[in-house]
Amino acid sequence: MDTDLFRGVGEPDLSGLLKRFFGYEKFRPLQEEVMRDALSGHDTFVLMPTGGGKSLCYQLSALARGGLTIVVSPLIALMKDQVDALQEAGVAATFLNSTLDVSESRRRLAGLYNGEYRLLYVAPERLMLPEMLERLDEWKPAQIAIDEAHCISDWGHDFRPDYRRIKDLINFLPRNTPVVACTATANDRVVEDVSKQLGDSITLSRGPLAREGLSLVAHNLQKQSHRLAWLARFIPEFKGTGIIYCLTKSDTEEVCAWLKSQGISALAYHGDTPTDERPII
Repeated sequence: MDTDLFRGVGEPDLSGLLKRFFGYEKFRPLQEEVMRDALSGHDTFVLMPTGGGKSLCYQLSALARGGLTIVVSPLIALMKDQVDALQEAGVAATFLNSTLDVSESRRRLAGLYNGEYRLLYVAPERLMLPEMLERLDEWKPAQIAIDEAHCISDWGHDFRPDYRRIKDLINFLPRNTPVVACTATANDRVVEDVSKQLGDSITLSRGPLAREGLSLVAHNLQKQSHRLAWLARFIPEFKGTGIIYCLTKSDTEEVCAWLKSQGISALAYHGDTPTDERPII
């Protein structure tokens, strides 16, 4: 990494790193403040809208800090997408999950022991295994990032029991290991619960949850015929790309079929969508 991106200990050139690795000229609201807090050793719980740049808060602070940042991530697809994007940007990042064969897992573990990576993505279920905790004790991670942190709370819609155990990891690591927890999905009850789980020292950084260029419209239409009639009135006035949320798989497929019959390009996406169709979502 270029030494001119660092002015001195604790004073990395965040703007220079942002431009070099991610191609952006300026930060979005709250990003730089969160990074400065993390680099100062503070624990932060970050609430930002989807697309607001949450992941950059811990990715860029990982580059500025040096050492290894552990990223707790709930989904294999999410891990791969972020690692692929980071590697394309020239960042030494990797993941460990069940998609890897034994030889590839060993290769990546060897790289971690050799200090070749700046970010490691791993699911909480794997992270809390005894052998993984032993490895963390040897790797001495410089930062812990918790993506989709609402999964910690049993009041959240995506609660994952092993996310709840992350507090044990925090207690296991040296107390000066900063934690950056991020989510776009948390009401006040979830925020309170997550903050309690992560410890008294964590501070809340809440950005505006409204996202420019995104509008939400909700209607409780019980009958399918009423839904289609409403869509028939709404869609001609709508510009751009949209997502229609349906309660069931059959509703999703019926609405998609109707949209196609109206000459509208549409795709149904639900739990039974074939794997080979999911990457295009």
